[in-house]
Amino acid sequence: MYSFDASAMIYLWDNYPIQNPNFDSMWQWFFGQVAQENFVISDVAIKEVKQKIWYSKLEEDIPESAVFIKILNAIIVHKKTPEDLKTVQTIKSTLKIEGEAYGKGVGENDLLIIANAKRQGAVLVTNEAKQADLGKTKSKNYKIPAVCKLDGVDVKAINSTELLNLKILW
Repeated sequence: MYSFDASAMIYLWDNYPIQNPNFDSMWQWFFGQVAQENFVISDVAIKEVKQKIWYSKLEEDIPESAVFIKILNAIIVHKKTPEDLKTVQTIKSTLKIEGEAYGKGVGENDLLIIANAKRQGAVLVTNEAKQADLGKTKSKNYKIPAVCKLDGVDVKAINSTELLNLKILW
């Protein structure tokens, strides 16, 4: 199972236009994965996707929007649970984040998305940049891929390109 964050969904929308016939097989494959419940999203991530795409980009191209809306409406949305909230607190403690004093890295929504993927046993698809030298980075400035690698978090994170490379011929 693969759980998407907003950056991954927006990347696919921006870089693989649904109306471009060159990407028909990719989007058919993607929609098939949604239908088989192999691709899921957390309630927090889908809200971010809708805020970033729905109101701005969807108005630009109505036919393309209809297909993307179909995907968003079909994808299984996993709601946050008390277990997720507990995981978030554990991660915040590990990152030395006190209260709402987040750094330049993950925020509350990111931690909820990670916790949701962890609970589902899913691979997290995110297009946040991997940080090269974590030794020189304060833990509260870690981005999603770095947080996923922490002991006790242990969520595999890949980007959209890596996901698409798993399926060489869509």
